[in-house]
Amino acid sequence: MTPANLNNYPEFEEIIEGIDQNTLNQSVLKFELGYYDLKRFMKLKDKGIKFVTRIKRNAKYGVNKAYAY
Repeated sequence: MTPANLNNYPEFEEIIEGIDQNTLNQSVLKFELGYYDLKRFMKLKDKGIKFVTRIKRNAKYGVNKAYAY
């Protein structure tokens, strides 16, 4: 944990690297809007790490795939 006004990117990377890969593969990380970082999200996606976050109010998005139930 770091203060809200501190850039904690290096600490985040250290924490992720310190977690067993098998544990990460079975986990879903949750981010608050204060930690909204598209570059970080892309790195996590590229590593196959699942995560969720709220979408920003003015975000532009597209649908990649739709599923019918």
